[in-house]
Amino acid sequence: MNKQQEHLNAISSLQGKLTKENKAYMRKLHAYLILASAFHEQEERATELLLSIYQDVLDAQADGQSAEDFLGKDSKQMADELLSDLPPIRWYYGLRLTGLISLVYISWFFLGLFGVTGEMVLEWRGLLCDLLLALILPSSAFFILKNLVYERSKIKSYLLMGMWGLSFVGLIVLRFWISRQFYEGVPLPLWASLLIILGIAAGLFYYRSKSAIVDTLIPAYVLTVLSGFSQLLAS
Repeated sequence: MNKQQEHLNAISSLQGKLTKENKAYMRKLHAYLILASAFHEQEERATELLLSIYQDVLDAQADGQSAEDFLGKDSKQMADELLSDLPPIRWYYGLRLTGLISLVYISWFFLGLFGVTGEMVLEWRGLLCDLLLALILPSSAFFILKNLVYERSKIKSYLLMGMWGLSFVGLIVLRFWISRQFYEGVPLPLWASLLIILGIAAGLFYYRSKSAIVDTLIPAYVLTVLSGFSQLLAS
């Protein structure tokens, strides 16, 4: 168990000891810090700061103070000040995150068809559109959620989420329209398919030590590749 997970377990334990009022206050602060820390490289440090705040609030609660009395009404400003001490996300960290998202999508793009038919088809326009969607939509959703944590107006919150949802649907529809209008699928030879499979395997091996989510992808990857090879042998 790494330090960040230890901190999260400790935070979970402390949450149960807070009063209802303090728990509601800390829930917003917790969500904001976790979402905002995605724009920094040191998530472990952000979690450590959060644990320290929980401990301080619990001590203040024992002395008869509420979290709002102890930390102030504007916990968002305090969180921003704490986050400003963390280094901003570096270009190579952002590139690494982009690579992980792209790897997950490319695996699905090529292996989905390979697992069923035993062949791969390259449609570069669809691939490019989907990669852009895979990068833009999750990051924009993350940004909106972070800014909605302290939004008091429910109407504004619903409008922002609704606009994001409509934009998402609109972009998906546009992507499929472009694909249908300009579809030019090129079947790849076996050697090219093998190179893509090896490239995806190398990418998964690299990211396995960087993100725990990769471990959940490996079994599906192996089964899909085996299914594709069985289709090749059957034909």
